[in-house]
Parts: sequence; C-alpha cells; structure tokens
Amino acid sequence: MYRSECILQELLQVMADQLQAEHSRLLAGSSYFGLQVDETTDITMMKELVLLTWLITGGEAISRFAGMVEVDDSKANTISSAILAWIQKKGLDVQKLMGLGSDGVPVITGG
Repeated sequence: MYRSECILQELLQVMADQLQAEHSRLLAGSSYFGLQVDETTDITMMKELVLLTWLITGGEAISRFAGMVEVDDSKANTISSAILAWIQKKGLDVQKLMGLGSDGVPVITGG
C-alpha cells in the first residue's frame, strides 16, 4: 500500500497526464467541439475559468473536464483572451468551435 505523500502525488500526476492525453486525442479527432465556461474564485481569491469540452465521437456527444485556467480578473477581454490562449495551446482550430456555453453572465455572453 502506498502511504507516502510524494508517491501519491506522482500517481495522481500520472493518471492526470493519461486523462489529458486521451482528451487531447478525442479533441484532435473530432470535426467540431464546444466549450462550456464558468468563472470561479477560490479561497485564496485566485480567479479561474473552469473549462469543459463537448465533442462528437463514435456518433455520441460527450462532455469532458478540460481544465482550469487562471485569470487576473473577470473582465471580458481577459476571459476571451484566456479562452483563445487555451484553444491555441491545445492546437485546436478556433473555426471548429461550434458552441460556447456559460451560466449567462453578461461578461461572457456579451450582454
């Protein structure tokens, strides 16, 4: 049984890396994708975007946790820049983005 904090953290990192690799493979193979975005602030007052992807694989729509992106503030330019940077970092074509979901806050929806 593994009881060392260091070993446990390494195991968690290996599992996370495998999940991210599978997620990247699914995204690369999908003709289109969608993003669901929400902004949150943690206990240390750090602002982050929570990203989920929607894609079609094997004729089935699936949703996957895509990650969290730290942002400096909740301004529209900051959020849109962070989303575009994430898309570029993943090597995705922004032209394949077919939908953007949020909780309806005006800063994300442009209202």
